[in-house]
Amino acid sequence: MAGFRPLFADVQNRLGGDIAAALLALPGEVACSVGYPAGGIADRQVWLSGEVHVQHPLHTSGFALRGEQATLLVHILVTMTSDTMTEPRDEAIDLAGVIEDVLAEDRTLGGLVDSVFVAAADGEEGIPEERTRQYGLTLQIAYDGTAVFT
Repeated sequence: MAGFRPLFADVQNRLGGDIAAALLALPGEVACSVGYPAGGIADRQVWLSGEVHVQHPLHTSGFALRGEQATLLVHILVTMTSDTMTEPRDEAIDLAGVIEDVLAEDRTLGGLVDSVFVAAADGEEGIPEERTRQYGLTLQIAYDGTAVFT
């Protein structure tokens, strides 16, 4: 059956699995999920947002090919007891480095896309309670790919 078949769902699933595998190699637990974490936030948490921004710049006759350019969001949140935000910030930056390493190891996500990269990042601190600091970092992951329909 024909219909809307974007690449982004497969990209989210593949990227989520690759990131989760890389985070398992780190000391201590880092929770990872596709979509907002069930059961709330852990002290070190990474999740791929369900939010996605997709453009389809290429169509061919009969829609046998469709280009897809998209941006996915990967959220990193670190919560710890600290008097400054520099500790959770630096930990969040280290986790972002793991994600960038995942992308560098396989820039096509196993041939799923033509290229994938970190396009931008936004950071923000939070103070949920006294002596507790949070730092959130959101990575915008961009990719280009082509869906082939048979």
